[in-house]
Amino acid sequence: MVITLIVEDGSVVTDANTFVTISGADDYFEAYGETAWVGTDASGTGAPTDTVKQQALLKAMKYLNNLPWKGIRYDEDQSLAWPRSDVYDRDGLLVAEDTVPKVVVAAQCELALRSLPTSDIDLQPDLERGGKVTAESVGQLARSFSSSAPTRVVVTVVDDMLAGLLKNKRIVSVMRG
Repeated sequence: MVITLIVEDGSVVTDANTFVTISGADDYFEAYGETAWVGTDASGTGAPTDTVKQQALLKAMKYLNNLPWKGIRYDEDQSLAWPRSDVYDRDGLLVAEDTVPKVVVAAQCELALRSLPTSDIDLQPDLERGGKVTAESVGQLARSFSSSAPTRVVVTVVDDMLAGLLKNKRIVSVMRG
């Protein structure tokens, strides 16, 4: 079944399921010369089909929709995490309530790239026992993780893009009643 991409532009579009179109993602990656999305990658494989790109954009959206965003959803009936109200970016500027920030759109593109079948990254993997491996050995190869290591893949470019828009996990908000 083919799902039509319905773009959320900040106006609370009914049944929206993405922040960017395939052509918008194509433009984004062409600007950065990312051949795995728009051309031939290092392995000589051609660009993914539009169907594969669409699936990758939807996987990226699923990931973004579950992040701990600052502020509150603009409308209780909206299908995606944005638009939001009461959000200030990393520079302290109020994000307009009728918009999806460009960095959020760019983050969806970056996550979609990592969701392609040619990628070895699973954005939301099932983790045995929570992924908290303390030691692992295979032959002479061994690795262990700090007790504070994240259980998911960390996509630093996306973390950096969204730093001002996500809640800080180390800070607890307290409101007086």
